[in-house]
Amino acid sequence: MKQIKRTGALLLVLALALGGLYGGASAKTIAAGQTVGTVLFYAVNDKGEDVLVSHITVSEMDADLQAGKINEANHNYALLDRYVTTVHQEAQGFTVPEFVQYAQSKSSLAQLRTIPLTFAGKDEMAFWEIDQTGYDDMDTYTYQDLYGVSRYNFPLLYEYWNYRTQDYGDPQGKMTRDEVVNYIFKHGEPEVFLLSVRAFSQRYIATDEKYGTGDFNMENLWQTMGKLDAERTIRMMMPMTEADLRSKTPTASNTRYWVANIRLRMERPPAISSAGTVVAPSAVMTEDADHYYITFQCATAGATILYNHNFNSPSYAPTCEYKAGTEIVVPKKAFPNGVVTMTCRGVKDG
Repeated sequence: MKQIKRTGALLLVLALALGGLYGGASAKTIAAGQTVGTVLFYAVNDKGEDVLVSHITVSEMDADLQAGKINEANHNYALLDRYVTTVHQEAQGFTVPEFVQYAQSKSSLAQLRTIPLTFAGKDEMAFWEIDQTGYDDMDTYTYQDLYGVSRYNFPLLYEYWNYRTQDYGDPQGKMTRDEVVNYIFKHGEPEVFLLSVRAFSQRYIATDEKYGTGDFNMENLWQTMGKLDAERTIRMMMPMTEADLRSKTPTASNTRYWVANIRLRMERPPAISSAGTVVAPSAVMTEDADHYYITFQCATAGATILYNHNFNSPSYAPTCEYKAGTEIVVPKKAFPNGVVTMTCRGVKDG
C-alpha cells in the first residue's frame, strides 16, 4: 500500500518554474526514448513581455507532417563536422517563417491567431534547447542571418574531403586543392535552414553500406531507408554557405536538437495584451517499496502542467504534458539517495 512519506524522511525538490530556472546544462541523453514532448512558442510584445502564443506537442507535429499539413519535402545536407569527417543529414519540417504561421494557427486564443506575426528582415528568433538554462546569443538569429545568405548542400564533400589531413583533396590527384574547392562549390545544391520535425544524421565514415565502397551518392539515403524520425525534434538544420565551405567551418555543430522553447522578437513588436502569469504548480508524492508516485495541481484554470520526464537528467526543461488525475511513476533506483528532483511548470496560451 502506498503511504505518504513522513516529513524529514524524504525530500521532494520541485523547481516550480515559470521562467528559465532549470539548473545547469548536462550532456544530452535519451532516457527510455524521453525527448521533447511539448514545444512552446513565444512572441515578445510591445511592452517587452514574453507572451505564450501556443504550445504544441511533438506528436501533433509529427502527425501533421504525415498528414501533409506540414511540407513533406526531404532536405539533404552535406556538412563538415568538428570531429574531422563529413556528415550527411536529412530533414523534413519548416522554414522559420512557416513555423511561425503554423505555431500561430495552433493557439487556443482567437486573438493570438490573428495578430500580425512575421519573421523577416531584422526580426529575431531565439531557440532554447532542453538542457539549456535560457535563450542565449549563440542560438539567436535574425531572418537575414538564416535566409539573407545563400546556403547549399554540397554532395561532393563526401568524395573530396580527406579526414586524415582534415582538408580538401582529389583522391585521383588530378585537381589542386583550390580546384577541388571550386568544383565542390560549382556542384552545390541550394538548401535552406530548417526546423525539422523528422530528421536523421550520420557521419559518412560510420555509414557502413557506403564507406569504403567508392559510392558517394547520399541523396535521400535516410528517407529511403526509413530512418527519419521525430526523436530529436525540433532540430535546427543549418546548411553551409560558400564562406563555410572555403573556411572549412564545421556547421554540423550548429544543428542543435531538442529545442523546447522558441521566442520571436520582431523589429516592430506587436501589441499583444498579456493575460498575466500562471500560478506555480504544486505536487504531492506517495511511495511504495519500489516507486514514488507524484501528482501535480495548478490553481490557474485551463493551465497545462509540464514536467521533466527524463530521470537521467533532472535538470532538463520540463516538456512532458501532465494528465490531470494521473500519477507520475518514478522508479526509486533513479534517485538512490532518496532525493527526488523534478522540474515542472504551468503554461497557458496568452
